[in-house]
This record gives sequence, C-alpha cells and structure tokens, in this order.
Amino acid sequence: MAALGPFEARPVLAVAVSGGPDSMALALLVADWAAKRDGRVEALIVDHRLRPESAREARQVGRWLKARGIAHRVLVWQGPRPARRIQARARAARYDLLTSECRRRGRLHLLLGHQRDDQAETVLMRQASGSGSDGLAGMASLVERDGVRLLRPLLDIPRARLVTFLNGVGQGFVDDPSNRDGRYLRPRLRQTMAPEQCDKAVAQAREQGVRRNHMDAAVARLLVRSVRLHPAGYAELDRGALVDAPDDLVVGALGSVMVAIGGTIYRPASAALERLVGWLRAGCTGGGRTLGGCRLIPDRDQLYVFREPSAIEGPLSLVPGRSAHWDGRFALQSAGTAAPGLTIRAPRGGDLQALRRKDPAVKEMLQRAKAPARQGLPVLQALDGFLTVPHLDFEGFGTRQGGTMADWRVAFRPIRPLSHAPFQPSSQTGRVARTGFPGV
Repeated sequence: MAALGPFEARPVLAVAVSGGPDSMALALLVADWAAKRDGRVEALIVDHRLRPESAREARQVGRWLKARGIAHRVLVWQGPRPARRIQARARAARYDLLTSECRRRGRLHLLLGHQRDDQAETVLMRQASGSGSDGLAGMASLVERDGVRLLRPLLDIPRARLVTFLNGVGQGFVDDPSNRDGRYLRPRLRQTMAPEQCDKAVAQAREQGVRRNHMDAAVARLLVRSVRLHPAGYAELDRGALVDAPDDLVVGALGSVMVAIGGTIYRPASAALERLVGWLRAGCTGGGRTLGGCRLIPDRDQLYVFREPSAIEGPLSLVPGRSAHWDGRFALQSAGTAAPGLTIRAPRGGDLQALRRKDPAVKEMLQRAKAPARQGLPVLQALDGFLTVPHLDFEGFGTRQGGTMADWRVAFRPIRPLSHAPFQPSSQTGRVARTGFPGV
C-alpha cells in the first residue's frame, strides 16, 4: 500500500468486492491496514444481474463483510443487457458504477482485487491479439480515472496464496462459474497456464511497464507543447510540434487525444495510430480522417480533433442529486433542488438554429466553437421540450428559475484525461511473491 500512496490521515478506502477469493482477501487485508491507521474501508458490491443467482450471492457477500465489521453497498446494473460482447460491456458497466459511487460519496481511492495470475492472463491475451508494447505492460498498479484513483495492491500475489489466506482465517468466498466458461479466452488460459508461463508473462509486464512509465512522461511533455483542449469538447493540435517529435511519442500523443475526445478508456490500435502519423508527416493529404470515434480535420498549421457525430452516445436521463457522465466527455452535476425529467443528448435537426433565432446572442456564441464541434455539444431537454445548450449559456440564455435547468452544471471532463499519472508497473517479478505477501 505504501507504494500506492500517499494516503490521507484516517483513510477511508472503497474496495470493489465481487465475493471471489481475490476481492474477499483484499477487503480483509485492507480493512486491517486501514484500521491500524484509524481509518476504514467501504465495500462496493456490483450485481450485474447476468445470472439468476447474482442477487443471492451479493446478499451472502454482504453478510460475510458485515460479520467482519466492513460496511458495504450493493450497486445494481440497470437497463437492458447487451446481446454481444457481454463480458466487455459488463466490465465497463462495473467500472462506471464503482467510480460513480466513489465520486458521489467523495471517495478518492478505489481498490481492485486483480492479482498476479490476472496480470499474466492479461499479458497472454494481449499477446494473442497482437497488442503492442503498451498493452504488454499489462495492468497498472495505479490508474487515475475521472477523479478516482484505482489501486491494485495485489498484482504481485498469486491467486493460490490468497485462497490459502482465506482458508486460514475461515473466510468463505463465491465460486463464479463464468470463471470456468470455456467460451471465453481468459477462463481457458486460467485452466491451462503453466507456472513458468505465468512467471514469464509477469516478468514481461514488469519490463514493458517500466518502459511505458518513461514513455508516458515523455508523451505528457509533448502534449503540453502541442495540444490545446477546448471547453466545447474538441482539441487543437500544433502540427509542427508533432512532426518534429519522434514517431513513438507522436503515436502516444495522438492516442491520448483520441481517448479524451472519443470519450473512451482504450486508445485505437497502434497500427492505426502509426498510419495516422504517416498521414500527418505527409502533410495530411487527402483531407480529413476518422478514427476512434473522432474526426481529424487539418487546417493550415493546425490539426483539429472533433467527436465523430455518428459515434456520439444516445440520450441520457438525469437524476437530480447524482453526478453523471455523457458521451465519455462531459461531466454533469446538480444541486439537490434540481427538478427531475431532464435528458442530455446531442443536437438534432434545427435545435441550434431555433436557439439562434430565439436569441441573436447565440449566433456569436456559436461562432466561438468550430462548426464540426457544434454537432457534439450537449443539449439539455426538459419534459416539455424546452432546450438549452449549457456551452452557449454564458449570459443566462435558456435557463429557468425553479431548478429545472439552472441547477445543472455541465463541464468537459473526459473519463480518461489527456494526461494522467504515468503507468505504474507492479513492484516485483519472478517467483518472489509465491512465498508470502509483500507489504500490503
């Protein structure tokens, strides 16, 4: 834990607990660590409702935690379930639920139970998919995401050691059958991975992680020199500064911009970014490009990166008193007095033209944002059809008294910021962690 700090005095830490051996062991270990510092932990249990028994399992995990003196909350994934890419979308929903709850409750640190075997499986999966060196660095021990620090203190500890620990303290855990589902690559690797294969993958993650740490710092320096973010949700890049930089740094910088403007967590494939660098060095011939949910449009010495209209998220209903993120780019907050029934969405048809006719000042405001960016501006709509575009509302146009509009605040804050903490690799390699716990 010390390597993942600093932590505040009397730390209050959130721990994601699925009920499996990894997260149960983490909850117990960190609860002990926090108690010694006059702090405490709060467990967050996500019920995906993907299996009929998930609600019952969540209740059982809650009882185990309560018996250990650990407070908990159950977060339920609402809405329709996807027909494809179920695991990936469930993972994204889990992170969204967890980080949203942390922000709502003011918890800076969210601890995750990924351990050494998970790290090896991740590296092997990425090898199989042809991932570049960044992907082969595996999972970072510390990630900053949307105002929350995601910490993985168990990355050096094998799964078997965690199970031994739980057996030793008489703690049960949930055995999720999906972890043995041969339809998915990770469970197949889990069943067939040899110890030597695990050691080699973990060592590779460490080596590539150190390289990526240095690369992230260099990319951050290039971003400072070459990129300007606009509050309306787009980026302006200095083509000269990018052309003068080495290819690997330009790939990293463009990837970071794609993530921020595209509202995603993961950047496009390295091969696609390398082609983009070639296009940039050739003078951006042939017009603009699209990649990663973004439109890239050259203009003289600049390169503008806008959100691609066809990739923008659909309408999102807002709940007063709760924070939300829309399109992966815009953070929304409301006072408790905000009225219900609002929706945030992209502009439709003549929305902006209608607002411009209603108030001549809007025409000047629209000109402050580049034309391609206007299609990605957030629009707030009330139940009666009343519209406002917060980014054009500098003089109070479109607001209402009584809380319906005026108590909502919208800001461009991507879920993955343009620059963030450099990649933090795990602290050990080889077989060292097999003999016991590092200083959790």
